[in-house]
Amino acid sequence: YMRFNVMPSIRVVGDSLDVNLDVFEGDTYRFGDIYIAGNTKTKEHVIRRELITVPGNTFGRDAIQESIRRLMQLSYFAQESLAAGPGIEVNDADKSVDLTYNLEESSSDQLELSGTWGRFGLVLQLRFTFNNFSGQNLFKRDEWRPLPSGDGQKLSVAVQTNGRYYQQYSLSFTEPWYRGRPRQIGGSLSYSSVSQSPFSYYATGELKTASAAVFYEQRLKWPDDLFAASMRLGYQFYDNQGWLSTLPRGISQQVTLRPALSRNSTDHPFFPSSGSKMNLSLELAPPLGDLIQYHKWRLQSTWNMPLAKKLSIG
Repeated sequence: YMRFNVMPSIRVVGDSLDVNLDVFEGDTYRFGDIYIAGNTKTKEHVIRRELITVPGNTFGRDAIQESIRRLMQLSYFAQESLAAGPGIEVNDADKSVDLTYNLEESSSDQLELSGTWGRFGLVLQLRFTFNNFSGQNLFKRDEWRPLPSGDGQKLSVAVQTNGRYYQQYSLSFTEPWYRGRPRQIGGSLSYSSVSQSPFSYYATGELKTASAAVFYEQRLKWPDDLFAASMRLGYQFYDNQGWLSTLPRGISQQVTLRPALSRNSTDHPFFPSSGSKMNLSLELAPPLGDLIQYHKWRLQSTWNMPLAKKLSIG
């Protein structure tokens, strides 16, 4: 209630006070025009699909707070610009409230170039992750700045190698809103090769592995809209030539299914100060021929409790 007001009245009765609170709710207002400002890279539809402050819906502060939380989860904008909340303009004539989300772009892309010395000698690693990628504009030359961006997709590529004795490659892609709905789909590929190194005195033989996976995640409305259900289908290939004693020598394969149920109410994806995360999953390698068979049950939960400004315990 935009014009909500409370008028207290006090009456003295002996050594006590009777307090009466008269509540004036006023008229119900609705969301009017919703404006987006400050987004120089992220496409407007990527922002609007996360908002629940929809024109015509009943005005409520909780809808604004949830919209801000969802925008923070994107990690595309400076936290300070979101924490200030949207600009509010009240129109008493038609009982509507216009909102303006003033955003400040903040890059969450990651680039890592590192080197380590270990059992394989010098190992170099190159990894880059684009959290706001645009696969739709991949073949549009004008959109390469340095890569097409703004559609909220995620692309990750990683390479680790020392040349001859150790190599690992991985590629993954995620579309968070498949066909305009909150359905996350994606896939990943990886390959690694490990062989005996002149710097290792214990390991012998060679191990080659390859894997592929596809996944699907759907936001739920029950028990509340913070829940999500997902399914992952994976395949792994092992060629163990004496490298690992825990795997049989030769070729081994496995197919896995991993259904999961999760809930996320944290206020920030990287540095949460309130809210919680929960994930319940079952990873099943079914009995198919001579493939590897097992099942794993996992329950993960984290809680964040604010103690003071910018201080919380988890």
